[in-house]
Amino acid sequence: MKSFLRAIALLFATVAVLFTVACSIPEVNLNFYVDGEVYHATSYFEGTELTFPAHPEKVGYRFIGWYLSEDGDDQVTAEFFLNDTLLEDITLYARFEEKAQFTVTFKSQALRCSSSL
Repeated sequence: MKSFLRAIALLFATVAVLFTVACSIPEVNLNFYVDGEVYHATSYFEGTELTFPAHPEKVGYRFIGWYLSEDGDDQVTAEFFLNDTLLEDITLYARFEEKAQFTVTFKSQALRCSSSL
């Protein structure tokens, strides 16, 4: 009977340790915003691989990265998640730069054509 009670106590202790360890790994929600709207949302657990969403597209602009604020210089890459312990949810903002615009004009004696790129 004593060995049965010891086995039960050991089982409960093991379950308690496993539950404590599993609950101590925080889940962090990451929200990726483009122009004020959620583009992608995901959860991240420390020690797991994080995959960023596909680069968003915006006509006339080039995507340059994800940032912690809409107007700061705090660009975030996957390495950010390897080097820091995350304890709270994070919102990331897409940043774009305008593509160069120029006009090409073709002139000939027979045909005149103008095009904007």
